[in-house]
Amino acid sequence: MKKVGEHTDWIPEDLYAALRYPNASNAVLFMVTRNEKALGWMCCELQRDRYGKLECFVWNGWDIPLRERAPEDDVEGGKQQLHDYIKMWAKSQGCYRIACLSPRPLEHLGWIKGHTNYYQPV
Repeated sequence: MKKVGEHTDWIPEDLYAALRYPNASNAVLFMVTRNEKALGWMCCELQRDRYGKLECFVWNGWDIPLRERAPEDDVEGGKQQLHDYIKMWAKSQGCYRIACLSPRPLEHLGWIKGHTNYYQPV
């Protein structure tokens, strides 16, 4: 796993520690596999938004690179199943939404753009 971009301050070790030490975190890892082959994953964390409502925050995700995919992998189908499952799971946990931060547009994946995050280093 590697960090892509400079828009956040987390490092891969943060994610590892969140999953390795569950008493210190609420992070959950969801994986998609087919025939024992890892096709992708998403790491989520239950948290409260700025208004105190519970949300499922997608911290990170990955899917297998195009060059490593086989037609029978059906990565797109697996990603859709994973997303549907996470929505169902989040609702069962009392969340009102799934949220994430991304430097990339996600509207084509069904996400609704809430706002643009700006920052200035000091």
